[in-house]
Amino acid sequence: MRNYKTIFIVLALCSFYSITAYADRLDEIIEEQKKLNREQGKIAEKLDKFLETKGLENAADEKSSDKFFAYRIAASCFFSLIGFCFLVYGKKAGASTPIVIGLILMIYPYFVTNLLLQCSIGAALLIALFFARRRQIGF
Repeated sequence: MRNYKTIFIVLALCSFYSITAYADRLDEIIEEQKKLNREQGKIAEKLDKFLETKGLENAADEKSSDKFFAYRIAASCFFSLIGFCFLVYGKKAGASTPIVIGLILMIYPYFVTNLLLQCSIGAALLIALFFARRRQIGF
């Protein structure tokens, strides 16, 4: 029983020592982070001033980039869902064109990051599928 108490006391002392050593280092890390944040703020101000002199807006504006990111995700989900539906339809109907276009619709959003280009490619693929259906190509 005594050995367990000794081991517990040694472990407690080691833990206390490591916590205090980490706390001392933590203050240094916090100060370095504050310094980096100040420098980053200065750089952002310089960038904003430079862009204002050129008559441009900051492309790294978080609000606009978040909004476009959400639209990109929505468009990716939309075209991938449509692609999945065409893939299932093509498998059941035994048609190759819906399978191929369905796979392309599901995969291409992973590689296209521009929202306008992503929507344009998706619309072009859907129009191609429409015309292929009207001409009975691969259906």
